[in-house]
Amino acid sequence: MGHRRPAWCRIVALTAPLVILVLVAAGAWAASDELVCGDAEVTAFAMWKPWWFFLNPADRPAPSGTVLATPVTMRDGVILRGIVVPASRPSARRKALLVLYGNLAYSDVFYQMLRPLAFFDSEYDTVIYDYRGYWRSDGAPRYQAIVDDVGQVVKFLEGRYDEIRIYGSSLGALIASRAIGDDDKVKAIFLDGISPRLSDLSKDCPAGRLDPVDMSESTCRKVTLLLGANDTIFPSERARPFIDRMRSCGNSHFSINADLGHSYSEAWSDRDRASAVRGAIIREWLSAEQPQP
Repeated sequence: MGHRRPAWCRIVALTAPLVILVLVAAGAWAASDELVCGDAEVTAFAMWKPWWFFLNPADRPAPSGTVLATPVTMRDGVILRGIVVPASRPSARRKALLVLYGNLAYSDVFYQMLRPLAFFDSEYDTVIYDYRGYWRSDGAPRYQAIVDDVGQVVKFLEGRYDEIRIYGSSLGALIASRAIGDDDKVKAIFLDGISPRLSDLSKDCPAGRLDPVDMSESTCRKVTLLLGANDTIFPSERARPFIDRMRSCGNSHFSINADLGHSYSEAWSDRDRASAVRGAIIREWLSAEQPQP
């Protein structure tokens, strides 16, 4: 792993854990018309919205190696935009991998973060839509709205693909756990870290509001969970209720890896090793047949 990340990529990776902690402390998880965790989330999302989001990024070209995704209009008129890494060897069955990134990332930068992991599978179109209020997409970020949006994006992709897999990292894992309904074309969901309850992250979040542990039975059967033993933001020891929920639906696809911390935020000295480990695990998941509980 001799590849050296660009400076801006390293800055995002290093600051992501701090930003998540600040957002959590402020009650940053939200809903579409009402706030899940209190009014402070509006201030928190606004405070940590990177200044370059105001540079009319909707008109920016796609990064090298990608193409712009087809815009998707949400029920309230908000338009989501993103990028696609096209499959280099598409199979007869059209396959898509929907990637849901963590907070403070966005489509272009997360694509650059994934490249050193040899993350992209030749048979899958890898699709990264920006959340509402992020980068190329319209609207203001609200947690409930983002969860609902991802469900609509999945419905859109179902009209274009025969098989869909979903990878969620950090904030993206929280979203993925509650955004997917009984979608037959969604074959597998990979959660890179998890917090069973939003109230574990902020006292302002009431129990039972979009908690990952309350995922649907269909999602429960499709989940593969990766926990980092050194994760201080989503500590693995707090994931027990989520693991118990997985076991309740007969799913044993979870692991705690001693080489990993919070996704893409390991200490600088460990990052290359962690990237190699994480990349190998994700590639194995992508190449495997649909996991069975």
